[in-house]
Amino acid sequence: MIYCNARHLTVAMRICTEAHKEQVDKAGNPYILHPLRVAAAGSDLDQAVLGLLHGVVEDNPRFTLDYIRENGFPEKIVIALDAITKRKKETLESYYYRAAQDNIAVMVKFHDLDDNSNPKRLELLDDDLALYFKRKYSNAKSLLGKFILERSRKQEADNERAANN
Repeated sequence: MIYCNARHLTVAMRICTEAHKEQVDKAGNPYILHPLRVAAAGSDLDQAVLGLLHGVVEDNPRFTLDYIRENGFPEKIVIALDAITKRKKETLESYYYRAAQDNIAVMVKFHDLDDNSNPKRLELLDDDLALYFKRKYSNAKSLLGKFILERSRKQEADNERAANN
């Protein structure tokens, strides 16, 4: 089921533009290009909308989950945005575990990591920084994969138990 429509995409683009208007990435390029690429990697409107919004709550205190909710986004998207938003003082393991529990969030997180680890983007950085990010995002993908596998195994066990009852 798809929760978003074209209006949500338009509003997400406005919010994303406002939230990231003055930001630049590590290579000095406009940061807005990153959420645009993440959104474009999505396979449906929900992933595109979440791709645009994926950093706004984490990067800008003006934009809260309540703000997103008040702007008419479906609750499923607000929940996915919460799952993909890293909290202060949260461990990476806890963060990736939480993101892996939401079907929309986990797909968008993989698109985010793919864009962040894109060799064309990394070659714009000095070698040490590029290597650091390559390792960081590789480890993140491994953690996400581990938690997706755990989730899948748990669901299979739950389904088997339900079938046997």
